[in-house]
Amino acid sequence: MKRLLILVLACGKDPSPKHELRSEDLDSGPERRDVPRLAAYLREVVAMTPDARRKEVDGWKLDDATFRKSVLPTYAKLYPDYARRFDDAEPALLAVLDKGGDVVTRAHYAGDTKLTHTQARLRWPLPIEYPTAVATIGGAVLDTVFVPHGKAWGVLAGVDEAQRARVEAMDASCAARLEPAGVPGRCNDVGWAVVDAMLRDDAPGFAHACQLAATLCATR
Repeated sequence: MKRLLILVLACGKDPSPKHELRSEDLDSGPERRDVPRLAAYLREVVAMTPDARRKEVDGWKLDDATFRKSVLPTYAKLYPDYARRFDDAEPALLAVLDKGGDVVTRAHYAGDTKLTHTQARLRWPLPIEYPTAVATIGGAVLDTVFVPHGKAWGVLAGVDEAQRARVEAMDASCAARLEPAGVPGRCNDVGWAVVDAMLRDDAPGFAHACQLAATLCATR
């Protein structure tokens, strides 16, 4: 079930459609999707030679067209940032794969308290019910989200860093408030609103969401 939260209610103003939050998409849970195909694929990747594994992970970068089909329209403009940041994220992914171990996969859904903060924030760019997945290898988290496209898989590694960097370029103090976002709750909701307003070039909405973040998101 989808639950809408109206941000402006938090400060006593009249509701406005632009402030409706859907970051808690609240998909029906991990049982609604089956991800054994990803688990089987990752076992094959773990069994590859290091060179072959690196080449395979190189292929996890989505092309522009596939990225645009996978994310909400407002996030399409992040593709150049994602493409640049993917290369920086790749070594961490390879380190987990190189170590190997048991592969465990599950559906990626909003409200899952086992997600890392990055994985949770990667719900923001995705349409409700989009069939993404997350994985661990040998108990270590692959700190990204897998996106199916055809018979292949890609990942959103770099998207979270890209969205927060763009917020930082507009307001560094507001960007710092996004760090604890990801845990289900009002901070996560307002974090989505900050990014959404930024991507929409909605200056008043951005300023208002940042004000709420200053109240609702305690920095570490």
